Amino acid sequence: MSLIKKIMTIPIVSKFMLNHYALYTGASIEIAKIDLSTYHIQVKMPLTRTNPNIVGVHFGGSLYSMVAPFYMLLFIHHLGPKYIVWDKTATV
Repeated sequence: MSLIKKIMTIPIVSKFMLNHYALYTGASIEIAKIDLSTYHIQVKMPLTRTNPNIVGVHFGGSLYSMVAPFYMLLFIHHLGPKYIVWDKTATV
């Protein structure tokens, strides 16, 4: 495993990278906590001027993007490099 991939498995580094991901910053999504040993990730998204829909509540696409990648990321971390994790489908 390359050094960069090893560094990215450190929870603080993963949290920093995800919190600076352009799509998350644009929707005001923030990863508050990452605990990979207990499969726990806490994500928050306050209602701001950048993420409401036409009736003034959270836009559904922002809500979905807030939670969608984390199951796959948790499995990738826990299964290790011998497995390929592929997210084929999801529903809301």
